[in-house]
This record gives sequence, structure tokens and C-alpha cells, in this order.
Amino acid sequence: MVKMKNKFPEVGEFVMAKVNQVNPTYVYVDLEDYEGNTPDGHARGMLHIGEVASHWVRNIHDFIKEGARVVLKVLRTDEVKGHVDLSLRRVSVQQKKEKSKLWKRSIKAENILQIIAEHFGNKVGDLYEMWGFDLQTEYGDMMAPLEEIKEEGIEALKKWPKLPPDWHKFIFDTIDQNVDIPYVAISAQATVASLSPTGVEEVKEALLAGLNVKHDKGTKVAIHTIAAPRYKLDIIAKDYITAEGLYQKIQKAIETTMKKYKGEVTVQRL
Repeated sequence: MVKMKNKFPEVGEFVMAKVNQVNPTYVYVDLEDYEGNTPDGHARGMLHIGEVASHWVRNIHDFIKEGARVVLKVLRTDEVKGHVDLSLRRVSVQQKKEKSKLWKRSIKAENILQIIAEHFGNKVGDLYEMWGFDLQTEYGDMMAPLEEIKEEGIEALKKWPKLPPDWHKFIFDTIDQNVDIPYVAISAQATVASLSPTGVEEVKEALLAGLNVKHDKGTKVAIHTIAAPRYKLDIIAKDYITAEGLYQKIQKAIETTMKKYKGEVTVQRL
């Protein structure tokens, strides 16, 4: 369960729900991430059979089963009555995928908060009030700031003034041990050649120009010799957009350098 700051989800929001009861015309679900206003300690929601699928449903159990976790879209919320109307048919495959991924990341982030809270003799709810809700509000994805802290080091915790300074070392060590930074890798083969008597130095200059292209902290670039004049370029970055952008800049830097020496460059993605 991920603890959300608001007692109820907002209209238009995608939520992770646990199916509680399925009957011929309605489905009742538990919204365990939201406190709600019931004695159970969490909000509840409902979806009509017409919101289960975009076509006629003969047997509702073919689409949704008790105990399953499903991604739903919030249609209406009545906080006074504690009613939340939901839809399954209005959730696309991509939206389901994105929400499921975010929810799993949030669960992992909460587990880390749990470790920290228990170490300092607190409940995880206390740490949400101190820090977790701020992570949600500023980033949306609680794992993103934890990944940022791991990359930037313990000094990054100073950004969060509610955290006691004497907690910083344990918090950082816990994050460092439990957070894996996601990355993508792309590779290319470059043929860089020059017939000039100083061709070796020209090629070296071109490859160094590629290596020296400015890139973000955490992004890695390497160029290895396969067998002259063939070289392998490896880029590791947080996402494909960053990696592709850097790849284009490195290719341009190598080509620009060799152009002034009238050398030849061909680059092929692997």
C-alpha cells in the first residue's frame, strides 16, 4: 500500500484498486492508497457494468475478478458520502502500463521509508508527514528523488529541511543500498580514417572531441578500438532521449573534426 496525502483521488486520476466484490451489475473495489472516511482506514470505489468494457458484457467475471489489482480512472468523487465512481473501459493499455509501473516504484520507495522510520523508532506514517508527502508533491514519483539522492550524494538531503541532519547518513546509506539507478545503453561503430601523414593524430583528436562532449552527471561515454580504423562507441544514460541526443552530438563532434582534415567518418548504430 502506498500512502497518499489526499483522502480521496481526484477526478481524472488513474488509481490502483483491489477488487473487493463483483456482482452482476456492479464492482466494488478498495482504494487502499487513500485514507477515505470509513472505519476500514481506506477509501472505497465502485464501477458500473457499463464502465467495465466498451462493448456489451455478458459475464462480468470474464473481465474482472475478486482479489485482482486493476488500474481504474476516477469519474466522480463525493468526499462527504465517501463515494468514488470509477471506470475500467476508459483506461488504455499504455495508461495501465504507466500507472502499474509508477505504483510498483512507489511501493519500493515506501519500503525504503519503512526501513528508515523503524530505525529511528517512528511509524512510516510519521515519515510520510515529515518527508514522503513532499516527495509526492514535488516529483509525483517517490522513487525519482531517491534515485537523484543516490546520484548526487548525501549533500542532496539538505534539500529537505524537515529531515534531522543526524538522520542523513543512515538515510543515504539505506538509499544507496536499496535503490538501483535505471539506465539504457546504446552502441555504434565508427570508422574514422585519414590518409594524411599525421592521420593518427587527427583521428585521435576527433575521438577525443567525441569523448569530451559535455554530458550529464551519471551519463557515461566510452570509445574502444576494435581494429583501426574501426571504433566502438558506448553510451549509458538514464533514458533513450538523453542517450540519443548525446549520440548525435558525439557523432557531429567527430565528423566536424575530421572534416577540417579532409578525413572520412562513417557511423553505424549497433
